[in-house]
Amino acid sequence: MRAVYRTHPGFVREKNEDTVLVDPSGLYIIADGMGGHLAGEIASSMAADSLKRSLTGVPFGAGALREAIAAANKTIFDKSQTRADFQGMGTTVTLLWIAPGGAREHGVMIAQLGDSRAYLLRGKCLHRCTRDHSRVDDLLRTKAITPEQARVHPERSVITRALGIKKTASPDLFGWDRQPGDLWLLCSDGLTNMIDDASIASILRGYTIDEAADILMREALNCGGIDNISLVLVYDGEPGDSGYPIAGKEADL
Repeated sequence: MRAVYRTHPGFVREKNEDTVLVDPSGLYIIADGMGGHLAGEIASSMAADSLKRSLTGVPFGAGALREAIAAANKTIFDKSQTRADFQGMGTTVTLLWIAPGGAREHGVMIAQLGDSRAYLLRGKCLHRCTRDHSRVDDLLRTKAITPEQARVHPERSVITRALGIKKTASPDLFGWDRQPGDLWLLCSDGLTNMIDDASIASILRGYTIDEAADILMREALNCGGIDNISLVLVYDGEPGDSGYPIAGKEADL
């Protein structure tokens, strides 16, 4: 298993409220914080810390994942009640949990709240594994607006689910099998608002994961970098197999 990550504040935001977690146990998280002052940055960091603590050393499964999400939600919500400038703090979270010990039959689990995404490149096909919890995505699913209208819609930043904004959280959970050579992408909306899925797929197919991470970040910045941008690429295989050679700068997990 090998992974790389990149994160950048972009050119408009004063600070980076995204938190990225890459853990050798097989846990990967993107959290995009929201809230005034430092609240968003604190919420995303608290989410990653709480989820890692809850999932370390526990049996792999949906029950453990739901309990971890509930615990993280409570931690952030309780924090939001302690100060006026923390009220309304919260964070998106997209989590990839790969079964420990290299047992492929146990598969992969994804948990998601908000509009950070998970993708899987399997062979040459890019699968979007999550759906955005956002006002615009709701409109797209009912065909009230077109994809072109969605990219400039005035409510495109309004999300409908997040971690910590209510007493309880309702994550989407997804299960996938594992296949050698799978390439996973987790990313905040700072990437997907700048680059469409076809471009993402082309970049992932054509480069090593280290090169792809750099190119994805560069393209998002070149397209404006109007938000914080974060991404994690996770390669589930041995160096050189399935046509995805590994560059030297990747973290060897």
